[in-house]
Amino acid sequence: MAETSITAPKDPDSVEAKRQLFRQLTQNKGTPADVERFHELASKNRNLCRLAGDLSGQAADKLIKAITPNQLNREFIQAGLKANRKELGYDKAGAIERLLIDQVVLCRLRLDHAECLYTERIVGGLSFAQAEHWDRFLASAQRRYLRSIETLARVGKLLRSVTVQVNISQK
Repeated sequence: MAETSITAPKDPDSVEAKRQLFRQLTQNKGTPADVERFHELASKNRNLCRLAGDLSGQAADKLIKAITPNQLNREFIQAGLKANRKELGYDKAGAIERLLIDQVVLCRLRLDHAECLYTERIVGGLSFAQAEHWDRFLASAQRRYLRSIETLARVGKLLRSVTVQVNISQK
């Protein structure tokens, strides 16, 4: 069997060079130089990190897949999450508010899922102990959601109330 060697593309900024770098890092075959190159790319392109390193988005995607195997329903849910972010001002928000908006949207998704599970269980009939368990489960999701909303509102209010005072004096 002939041994093939991987040659580096001539242009390190080419799409192929980036693909090769990502492939090596994905396979845990990256060298320290590859890791350094990745960090250079990531610092120049924040969207790259948001795309691959968005654990909140990945959590939402996994939950959506667990909720429904139907692709159309998943797309409807994704569209709803996108609309929720927009309604909460995601596009105009700063970095901290964006993180909090993502948390509110994820908590809302979890709450909606908890409501569905709770309703399914209650309709199916439960023992008293099971009903208590599902009631606590639902109450926990509600508390998380409300806390996330309160935190977003509090931080938004603090950020809007910050004023900068500039003294211009002549001596």
